[in-house]
Amino acid sequence: MGFVQTMPKPLSIDRAVDKHLKPVKDSDGTLTALEISTDTVRVKDLVVSGTTSGVSDDTKLPLTGGTITGNTTIGTDAKLQFVDGDEFIASDGTDMFITSGGDVTVSADGGNITMNDGTNTIFDFDVDEPALTIKDDADADDYFKIAVAANGDSTISTNSDGIASANLTIFPDGNIALKPATDQVTIYSTTGSNNVVLFSGEENRRHRFYSNADAADYMELAIAASGETTISTVDDGAAIAHLNLVADGNVAIKCNPSGRIDLMENDGSTYTPDGDSNATTKLYVDTGDAIKVATVTISEAEMNALHTTEKVLVAAQGAGKVIIPISAIFFVDRDASTAQATSSNMCVSMNGSTTPTAGLWGYIKRFMYNESGDRILGTPFSGGEIAQAVSLGDNVPLTAKLTAAITSGSIDSVKVVTAYYVYDNS
Repeated sequence: MGFVQTMPKPLSIDRAVDKHLKPVKDSDGTLTALEISTDTVRVKDLVVSGTTSGVSDDTKLPLTGGTITGNTTIGTDAKLQFVDGDEFIASDGTDMFITSGGDVTVSADGGNITMNDGTNTIFDFDVDEPALTIKDDADADDYFKIAVAANGDSTISTNSDGIASANLTIFPDGNIALKPATDQVTIYSTTGSNNVVLFSGEENRRHRFYSNADAADYMELAIAASGETTISTVDDGAAIAHLNLVADGNVAIKCNPSGRIDLMENDGSTYTPDGDSNATTKLYVDTGDAIKVATVTISEAEMNALHTTEKVLVAAQGAGKVIIPISAIFFVDRDASTAQATSSNMCVSMNGSTTPTAGLWGYIKRFMYNESGDRILGTPFSGGEIAQAVSLGDNVPLTAKLTAAITSGSIDSVKVVTAYYVYDNS
């Protein structure tokens, strides 16, 4: 029995293999290689190369395990739809939208997820450190960074390329609330490891300002019950943590009318002044004006010239103010070998006067005349006529002056302690 060899028949538009398999003419007149038309077409290991377009609900291309090489184009206002209708990737021809009815997870085993402006990286999500860095679009070395370490230890930092000008500004349209679990907020120095400012919200609210050189040296503001406030300073090495108030204007201390202003040592004992510039404990007269004390020293040279140049005991107090002396005590250190052998009166007066009725408050007659040693002398103040004009004492100093020259070199020095008060004569 012989075999008949069947030759392949070329497909033509007029000769179909059957009604399902035949060449068709495309719109440009060319013939397609193959058309398969049935309810279901199953393709294994389909490879699509080139540009794929025209995929729609009417021309679905189901793929399982297939490979597409080349570009796949989805038309404007179309979307790549997942089984869940709430999850899709869409475009309107300008912008792209990724929509999910649940969560969206982005995994980057390389360590970084970045966003750029078409040229420069702006947002860098480092999922290895982890950290978020937002960079300036003009200089990638200028940035803001949030980094998280073990135990949630987080650091917010800024960096400026070249100069330290990467300021951090917080500008809320509302309050700023810091609520640390440890009740402490600390500001550190950039030049050392010491903390500079500590805000504590513990039972005794306190704020500390530390020395950058030694964290054991600080100033503390502590607030206790009823608002009682204590300002204290601490020096770790010695007792020299001074507290200075330097005002470009007045310093006003105001207490409750029934309260007090006390000067005490830090152990609670009564404060004792020990210098010309120290505050003193003051008595008060019925007018409410404080009795003040001033101490000056007249040198030997000044004593020799005191008959021509007066010594100011209390400086002028201002317009309309009169210095009224209560007492003037002279502590005289007499020269050991030279005696004072001339008759001269020591006058305490307004503005260097030595004339009664012209501002002379009082005088010591024949000051140290033929005295053989040191003396303490007091000035008797006149109860008679002091001046012949009510404004003569306004805004002039209280002075000491001699009526005649003393024996040169007879007095080494004189310390004068004056008690007085200031009267407003305006």
